[in-house]
Amino acid sequence: MPPCCTNCLVPRDSGAILPPVHLRLLALFHGAALVAACFPLGCSGDDPTVEGVSSLKGIEITAVSPRNVRLRWQPVEDGQVIIHRISSGNKVQEVGRKPASHGRFLDLALEPESSYSYRLTLCHQDSCEPPFQTGSVSTPESGFPSIETTVPAVNSSDDVAIFGVYRIAAELFREGRMAAVDRTGSIVWEYVTYEWGPITEVQPLADGTIATGQNQYLVHIDLDGSELFRWTQTTARHDIDRLSDGRWAFLFFDPFEVDGKTRLGDGIVILNQQGTAVEWKWAGRDHIPWTDVNEQDLASNELGLGQDWTHSNAITFDETGSKVLLNVRNLNRIYKIDVATQKVDWIMGDGGDFGAGIWDHCHDPQFLSDHRVLIFDNGYRRPKPQYSRVIEVEFDPEQKQAQIVWEYRETPDFYSFALGSAQALDNGNVLVTDGINGRVVEVTRDKHKAWEFLVQKYYWIYKAVNVPRSFFTDW
Repeated sequence: MPPCCTNCLVPRDSGAILPPVHLRLLALFHGAALVAACFPLGCSGDDPTVEGVSSLKGIEITAVSPRNVRLRWQPVEDGQVIIHRISSGNKVQEVGRKPASHGRFLDLALEPESSYSYRLTLCHQDSCEPPFQTGSVSTPESGFPSIETTVPAVNSSDDVAIFGVYRIAAELFREGRMAAVDRTGSIVWEYVTYEWGPITEVQPLADGTIATGQNQYLVHIDLDGSELFRWTQTTARHDIDRLSDGRWAFLFFDPFEVDGKTRLGDGIVILNQQGTAVEWKWAGRDHIPWTDVNEQDLASNELGLGQDWTHSNAITFDETGSKVLLNVRNLNRIYKIDVATQKVDWIMGDGGDFGAGIWDHCHDPQFLSDHRVLIFDNGYRRPKPQYSRVIEVEFDPEQKQAQIVWEYRETPDFYSFALGSAQALDNGNVLVTDGINGRVVEVTRDKHKAWEFLVQKYYWIYKAVNVPRSFFTDW
């Protein structure tokens, strides 16, 4: 990508907007080197800019969050749009290039309460049109908690982590906040809503959108903050997945009566592609004996909905085999369920077919293969002193065996009685969410910290998910 503005030959990081006569002098002064730098985009020292005005139409500029500005234009069949940001002090910086047919661009990592304008230049194979200069727009104030990088990124990926934050306070059922943070600790993207409440589940999807769990409901959003779909007919707790055919799968609350008391169970729902009807449903109370209980958990009344019986918190679909794996937190079990018959193939964990006593009240099992699973082991009911850890478990249902083959603990121990996750990254590292402590840490397989950050005290993170930076830049 040439380091120059294709229509005017202003260096990308230039601090000023130069008038045309100065631009031509600048081009002559730099001579052949500057021509060579610009030639791949169809520019040359002869300044082939087409006289007149830009043919870009329908240009809109909107500050969609404290960190992001959205640009839209009517798609053009051919050519490329080059976007320059103009910030305070007339600083001009190229921030993106998009096919003209794309019709949109999302600027990232902006400062809250700051003014920005943009210059959009439509370039064809051998010439560029005059740029379109937008008006200015101001980003709003940010209420996102502060972030402190406690371990600078070393041998880490250049990806970003997406996560929601919340705290137990008056705004619990009102405010929802989510952000993406890069390895420098900078917030590159931010989302806030005052309609559906705190954001726990965050699920980046293959189409570049995000499925979120907001106050126990499924809300599907685009990266510009626009709402694409919501499901409120049943609760959508903890995990939310989108299947390869476009259907939605998630967990739901299932209260029912036992001996005159309300017991809170849960189950799995699959919605059709349109999100308008339930196509498949599996309720734990139809397959788990009611006598299988953890008395300590049963004594609690989660959200006032009933005795906390199973507290399932994660699902993983094996679409090839038409199976679903369900993590039942309070019983310390993982169930493998056949979708067609709804029968349980096997149970790993306490009171199951194999693997008893390995974890305690875990979160977010991530199946690495048919025989390996990465688990955030909270240790909530573990005998004191309590601690949390991440474990990788190798298991063989046929041999009825399971054993820990990798473990990450810290000295001193960390402890997150609830929340938390562990994600295997493409670079071989593991991204760990220490939820109650508001901490995200990337660790190597030899158990060294490659990166770590903390959010402001008293804020919790349910789960952070790593995505490539292109998840946002491709929008």
